[in-house]
This record gives sequence, structure tokens and C-alpha cells, in this order.
Amino acid sequence: MLDLTVLGFVSGAPVLQYTAEGVAVIRFFAEVYEGQGGDYPPDYFRFYVTLLGEKAEALNNTLTESAPVVVRGALKQQDGNPRIFYRKADNSPYSVYEIDALAVDAIAGQVVPDAQSAFGFVKLALIGRLTADLELRYTPSGKAVCDLRLAVNAYIDGKDQVYWFKTTTWGKAAETHSKNLAKGRQVYVTARLSTERDDGGQATGRPRVWAGKEGKVGASFEGTAIRVEYLGSKGDGGGNGKQAAQQAAVDESEI
Repeated sequence: MLDLTVLGFVSGAPVLQYTAEGVAVIRFFAEVYEGQGGDYPPDYFRFYVTLLGEKAEALNNTLTESAPVVVRGALKQQDGNPRIFYRKADNSPYSVYEIDALAVDAIAGQVVPDAQSAFGFVKLALIGRLTADLELRYTPSGKAVCDLRLAVNAYIDGKDQVYWFKTTTWGKAAETHSKNLAKGRQVYVTARLSTERDDGGQATGRPRVWAGKEGKVGASFEGTAIRVEYLGSKGDGGGNGKQAAQQAAVDESEI
């Protein structure tokens, strides 16, 4: 299961087109400046949204540039990961968060973009199985951290699709998960989506792109876990299985 909800604002003018079969398609960019709390600047995200059918035609009459918008849908993927594109100028790779929207609601008003002021949120909920055992490690300051690598099955557009997600947990939650979870265990995770950073540490709004062995280029779906709930039985990849339905929430003050 994969469920994504975004509150943001429309960036640029939406484009309405029709397929060869006469199906309406509206596409637009939605931007989000999601608050992180404390003195941290907002995290920036940029989504390319596609909506099909009669809803697209109706939305075209109400959706305007800079309008607040709520989008619910699923992330587009290729082989379980974000798609890779190449810039014409220098052939350098990049990726984009793409949403196949199930519903889009335009809200009256306009948003003035400001990188220092938060507006919007990105809510991500997943049900998947761990593809590897958890490896607990510690930062130089002594904070515990571990990654949950998930295979997420979702039925989208009439097809079964598989996504690969890495969600990171911190502090006491990381220590708890490393003791109680193992490869194969099913979990429910709510997470904050992560964004790539440029050389200056600024958020690009896009998925992280990496170069692997032999120059292979890829992109990843990544996030920080907010809450993790254990599903399934003790023997279902359950580590030491102390509690069949144990759940732990990340204390965001520890991140």
C-alpha cells in the first residue's frame, strides 16, 4: 500500500491536453515548503502532477498559477524507483517526483513563494516488507540510526506495482526497531519524504540521484520515518518477536 497526500501550490500554468482517444489530461507542478520545526528552514519539494479524465476538465476551470492545491495519489516509478532524465545542456542526470493523481482539490486564494516561510506538507503512508535486516549504527555525536528498506506493493492504474523505499529511523526508535525487526517482516510506516541536496546544502525538491558501480545512474525513494507499526506474526520476519503487534513512534525532538 502506498498513499501520498500533498498540500502545496501550483507553480506555473497548468496544461490541459487530450490523448488520441479523447481523454482529458491536465499536468502541472506543485511546490511545497514544508516546515521542519525549530530554527531549521522549510524543506522544499517540487512535484509533477498528472490527472486524467473528467476530473481534469473540471479542474482546468478552477486551477490557476499560485493557487493552493491538495493532491492525493501515487508516485510514478520505473523498476521501483524514480525515473531518471538527462539535461539537454550537459547530459547530466536528474530525477523528478511525479504523481499520478487520484484527486486534486483547488483552494481559493494565492500563495506567494518564500523559501523562508513554510507552506504545505507531504504525507506518505506505506505498507511493505523489509528487504534486509536492520543495521544499527551511531553518529559521531552518539545518536542511534538505522534504515528500513522496504518493498511496497501497490495496485495502481489496474496494475500491480512494486516500489523500493528506504526510510530512516533515529534515536530510541532506531534501537527498538533494530532489536525487533528482521528481513521479511511487514510494517506500516508513515514518513516524511526526503529531497536531494545540492553542493551548497539547499534542497532541490527532487529525489536523490546517485552513481553506482560501472557508472550506473539511479534515483531513490527515501524518507524519515515518523511512525512504524509492526504487522504480521512473530515468525513473519519478526526478529526476537517480543511483541507481535508492537508499535513505536519516532520522537521528532530526537532527530
